[in-house]
Formats: sequence, structure tokens, C-alpha cells
Amino acid sequence: MTANNLAVPALVLTGFCFTLAACSGGGGTQSQEPSFSTEEPGSVAVDNTQPELGAAIADTATAEQPTFFASSATAGFTGNILDDGSVALDWTDEPGARGYNVYRAGEYIDTVFDTSYRDENLDAGGYYYEVIAFDNNDQFELVADALTVYIDVPSANEATAAGTLPTHIAADYQMVFAEEFDTTTLDFERWNSAYLWGKDLVINSEEQYYVDVENEPDFGYNPFKLNGETLTIEAIRTPDELRDKANGQPYLSGVLTSYDSFQFTYGYVEARAKLPYGKGFWSAFWLLNAFYVDLRPEIDIMEHIADDRDVVFHTYHYYDAAGELRSTESMETAGVDFSSEFHTYGVEWRPGTLIFYVDGVEQRRVSDPNVSAQDMYIILNTAVGGWWPGSPDESTEFPSRYEIDYVRAYQRIGVQLDAPVFNDNHEPIPLDTEVIFRAPNHIPSPEQWPQAWPGL
Repeated sequence: MTANNLAVPALVLTGFCFTLAACSGGGGTQSQEPSFSTEEPGSVAVDNTQPELGAAIADTATAEQPTFFASSATAGFTGNILDDGSVALDWTDEPGARGYNVYRAGEYIDTVFDTSYRDENLDAGGYYYEVIAFDNNDQFELVADALTVYIDVPSANEATAAGTLPTHIAADYQMVFAEEFDTTTLDFERWNSAYLWGKDLVINSEEQYYVDVENEPDFGYNPFKLNGETLTIEAIRTPDELRDKANGQPYLSGVLTSYDSFQFTYGYVEARAKLPYGKGFWSAFWLLNAFYVDLRPEIDIMEHIADDRDVVFHTYHYYDAAGELRSTESMETAGVDFSSEFHTYGVEWRPGTLIFYVDGVEQRRVSDPNVSAQDMYIILNTAVGGWWPGSPDESTEFPSRYEIDYVRAYQRIGVQLDAPVFNDNHEPIPLDTEVIFRAPNHIPSPEQWPQAWPGL
């Protein structure tokens, strides 16, 4: 067996149980800073007698919930819900393996020495499974993943189809922006297809060239595919004949911003999307400040490093009065195969507070007096390469597909909520250089884009 030399049989791809109804059975928890609070998210389904990757078939005679599920990525990795409610897992033997460690929602549950396992005493919910093989030299390798079994709850596709507004948002907010992507052409009255700083400036050592189809309709490649129901941003390897036009960048991709059409202060914004999978892809849904003054804030609602299919990140950045970048840690929501089904990603932004949601459930919270209080706009993009995801490799399949069902924004009806009261003991968001794990921010440096930094 080809193995990685890990010191302990721990699963690197951490996660936890997700269900719209209940989570149980040992879902993983993540370490937290005092300023942040968490709850837990979602998963993936499938059913077939001869299982294809990601297939799911219910009992057509009774139209009941599926009881047989197959991995969306690993052939032969299946889960069968038995009559007593337990889950029978099976996977393909790995040559050279001495045994297997089984993980549910990112947490170790047992070691077995054959290719099956029965998971018992489970409540209703979605359960994400992975298997790590080990050999006689205690080398460990992930050999089966991307299997989610749903017990008496709908799949993520079904549960998020109509949106997942938190109850108080539905009651107290009104919609102020909606893009349903229900046409076959991109609406340039609503979207810009380039960053404010233009298509030629490269940030974070990224390797893509963002094709500005609004201003270069004859470029030779359009990364935006609309089918009347969804928008897909597709990244590809740059064809040789377009290399010069792409400034020599090895990949082509797309970015959309609402800069010219929609800017807002405070509210709730949500997108429903299916994320790409593959080394080197970096998809995001985020808000950026409109005027590049004062705090120059950035709210990363969702970022996904696509070789880790079951983790998304949430981050807040701003610049303090001394011009120093400050960042929260990049906070995880994990335990769901975000690449095989649609999930919703949202942030409730109010004075002094950011609340991040996945599938309508609060995951993380930031409370700080320096939470943005200025107009911001919406951005959707897939970067390729850069110092955070690294470059694509021989395993990376192109094109990548970031498929977006809708983007909706809401604002509070009536009086805005007051900011929390912060006392002298409040711990400020740390300097970016002091945070061990955080995403990069996306504002070009003063040297790259001096007009955004007046007075420096």
C-alpha cells in the first residue's frame, strides 16, 4: 500500500455530524477562541443496488427514505441502513493494509481488520464516514471518503432547495437583492466580471487569469456557464493560444462582483452552492469594502480549499488605525462533503457582530467593535493556486466547477440592532502575523495598488 508516514492514526480531514434535526453519536468539535461561538453543519446521500459514485435510489414501491448510500468519490465505499437503524459500512480492500481506522464525522470510532464495520446506536441525522488504512509499519493512508448516510432526514440537496433562512431573518428582514441565475446569459447590469483593481494585478501568488467577459467578450474563453437554473464558474488550464492574452498565467477562471449594482451596510446574505473538488482550487463567497478607507474590512463568508472536500472556512479581516492588518483565525465548519451536494452559506452582519451560517445553522460568531460599519459588496470567485491552496498537481481534474444556485441579501425592517457593549477586558482581533491559521486577505498591497491607500 502507498502510505503516508503519520505519527498517529489521526484523521487530518476533521469534521462533525450534521443534521437539520439533530446531531449525535460523537460529532467532532473544534477548538475555539473566546470571541467565537460554534454550532454544527451538514452532509451527502445515495442509494443503488449496484452503486455508482454518488448515486441514491429510494424504495420506489414505498417512496421511503433511501437506505443504501454510496460514496461520491470512492468506488465500493457504501453504507446500508439496517432494520435496527444501524449502518453497515463496506469498502474495498487496500493491498498491504493490516487494518483500518473508521471515522464518523471526523472522529475516530473503531479499528477493524477486515473491510466492513457496523455503526450502531445512531439517531436521526446525516453521518459522514471516512476510512484510514494502516500497514505493518504503522503507515497511514486515507483510502475511503465522501460517504454520507442520511437516517430519517432529507439530503442536503433536498433540505436546502428552498433556501435556509434562519427563523429570525425570515421574520425581521426583507429581501433587497436576489440573483437566481435563471437565465442563460450573465446580467451585466448586476455583475462585474473583474475586480475593482483590474484583471492584470495578481494577489496572493495566485495562478489564474480572471477573464473579464464584460469588457473582453471575444477573449476566447468564457468561464461563466448558465443553464437557466444555476451559474457555474469553470476554471481550466490556459490554452496555448490564449497564454499571451492571459499574461502568461497557466489557468483561466472567473470572478463576479456586485460593486456597481449593489452595496449595503448590515444585513444577511446567503448563497446556495456546490463546491469544486481538486488540488489547487480555492472558491469563495465574500464581502469587500466599497471605498477602501478606514478599516478596509473583508468578510469571508465561505472559502473552500478544494483538496479537502469536507471543510469550509469563515474569516474576518480589517486594518487598524496604524495600518496593520488584523485577522480572526480561519474558523472551520467541517464534516460535510461540500463538493457533492448543494449547501447554503450565509452571514448575518450587524453592528459589532458577524454570525456565520451553513445550511441555516449558526457555526461561528465574531463580536468586536471593529466589525465593519461601512458599505460592502458581494464577490464570487474561484482562484487557482496561490500560497494557501498550493498549485494544482497531476491529480487535479479540469475544469473545476463552482456551481451557484442563487445569491440573496436581506436587511432588517425598521430600527437596526444596537452593537454589543465591549468593556476594557475585551480581547481584540489579533494582528494577522500573530494568527497561526488564517486565510490571506484579498486587498492588494499599497505597492501594488497605491490609489486604494490614500495618505500612505
